[in-house]
Amino acid sequence: MMNLEELRTKMKRLKGYYDAYNTSCNVRGFIKIITTKEFDEFYVWVNDAIKSAPKLLEKTYENLYVLAKTQKAYAHEKNVTEKYIQILNKRLLLFLLNYKKKEDKNEI
Repeated sequence: MMNLEELRTKMKRLKGYYDAYNTSCNVRGFIKIITTKEFDEFYVWVNDAIKSAPKLLEKTYENLYVLAKTQKAYAHEKNVTEKYIQILNKRLLLFLLNYKKKEDKNEI
């Protein structure tokens, strides 16, 4: 079973993936980014899970991970405190952990 720290680590890698992908597309055309089977499965799982997230968490995921914005930049854009974005990010991670637990129990 995944814990919060493992999830944070994987999400950081996912953010790095999106950042590299976005940079390669914007600068010099798409460059193949090498991933592992485990990472690919995690990527698919997160994108499936996020479809059932509340809109606020879905937007948080999109901005912090897909668009690879920093919490500070996203807070400034939304005109909220950085602490609020940290809280949203933690809620997102807890949502994903809860989704995983339900999935493991075949409740989804």
